[in-house]
Order: sequence, then C-alpha cells, then structure tokens
Amino acid sequence: MVGVNEFVQQDDPPIQILYIDDSASETQLAKLDALKKRRDRDAVARSLDALRAAARTTENLMPRILDAVRAYATVGEMCDALREVWGEYEEVPII
Repeated sequence: MVGVNEFVQQDDPPIQILYIDDSASETQLAKLDALKKRRDRDAVARSLDALRAAARTTENLMPRILDAVRAYATVGEMCDALREVWGEYEEVPII
C-alpha cells in the first residue's frame, strides 16, 4: 500500500485549526444588544405583526420579511413570528 507503510511523508506541517475565542460571541451579543436598544421598537412590532398576519394567508411573505429587516427585526424574531403561526415541524419516525 503506497503511502501507508512506504513513502510516508515525515515532514507534514501541522494542520492549522481555526479557533474562535469567547470574546467573538461576547462582541456580537454586545452589538445585538446595542442594536435592540437604538431601533424603533414600535416599527419592529408592527412589521412582525404584519408578517404574522401575512403568514396566515397565501400572501407573498417576502415584502413583509423585507419590511421587518428594514425595521431591524432579528432573524430569530422573524422566525419566532412565523413559528407562532405555522408551528414547528417535527419529523415522525417511521420504524
């Protein structure tokens, strides 16, 4: 077997592993907190309410999602609004 027992390269450089320390998540959480403090809470609430209302119909949701993004609603807030209407999918195991 070539490369297993013979012709083994001895000088392989170590693989550089990406390590992200906890300060990155702390920085992002601080930015998110600052964003939530300076955004217009009423505009966010209105856009999420409009998204919920549209999700109950067959209306195209993309304009409502874009309105929520423009109001600085987070992805999690938009997903929560849709979960309130549609629920969350749970796969049924088939044995």
